[in-house]
Amino acid sequence: MSEKITHTTATKAPPLKIGVTIMRAFVEVRRVLLQQSDLKEQLKELKDRVCSHDIQPIQVYKALENIPGEKAAA
Repeated sequence: MSEKITHTTATKAPPLKIGVTIMRAFVEVRRVLLQQSDLKEQLKELKDRVCSHDIQPIQVYKALENIPGEKAAA
């Protein structure tokens, strides 16, 4: 936010200017929250992709464990 309200400027400013400044602050908060929502969704998608790739190495490892080794042949 580019404007900062101090107690002295708030008491000298007309009510309309204070209202506009408050609305600008709410718009900025809304913008930040929307960006967070987008980031949250992107992180979830990334997590889903990574988790799906992590399953494949686990399956390969389990398949390798099930292959009879030298101990089973002896």
